[in-house]
Amino acid sequence: MGEKRGTFPNSQNTAGSVFERPPTGPVGLIMEMAGLKGLRLEGLRLAPTRRLDNGSPDVSGADILDLITVMRDTAKRGFGVDFVTEQVAI
Repeated sequence: MGEKRGTFPNSQNTAGSVFERPPTGPVGLIMEMAGLKGLRLEGLRLAPTRRLDNGSPDVSGADILDLITVMRDTAKRGFGVDFVTEQVAI
């Protein structure tokens, strides 16, 4: 649990972990290999510590879903990996 607290601190706005771990390896490693670590979209950032950081109070659910789509499409196109979200968007 201590490791989780270190990578997902409560003091920051974050969407946390988004995808289930695929059989091919950690999502963070796949995103790093794809060059997406540090990617910014609207007020969101794909942080080096495996989370989506929300740096702006104006970030919407649609913004989060847009970044998730970029991540999912990149994994599929570049590595043939299907990312499955842990959450259900309503």
